[in-house]
Amino acid sequence: GAGVPAAAFALPAVRLVGGPHRCAGRVEVRLDGRWGTVCDDGWDLGDVAVLCRQLGCGTAMDELSGTVFGPGPESDPVLMLNVQCQGREAALGSCQARRVGQAGPGLCSLSHTMG
Repeated sequence: GAGVPAAAFALPAVRLVGGPHRCAGRVEVRLDGRWGTVCDDGWDLGDVAVLCRQLGCGTAMDELSGTVFGPGPESDPVLMLNVQCQGREAALGSCQARRVGQAGPGLCSLSHTMG
């Protein structure tokens, strides 16, 4: 299926880690009390536009997938995949997405995290 709105599983926080400034870096989300990464499958400028809007970073310039800013540590699991935003949403929590636990393990490795 297309997934469920991320808001259905409460997406309270998003951050960028490992970049040169606060508006660039590896995408991390906090779910169920822990931080983890987001799989880069299907990410496009619409998804990045929503992320930039949520973080107050202005207009999205590019989407960098394939761990440009390094993979998340082994202790930080991949928590989300198949993020699909239209580009007009105010936050990632309004976009379609899957939690890795819903989709099954092993569908995304740390070398395919967004950012």
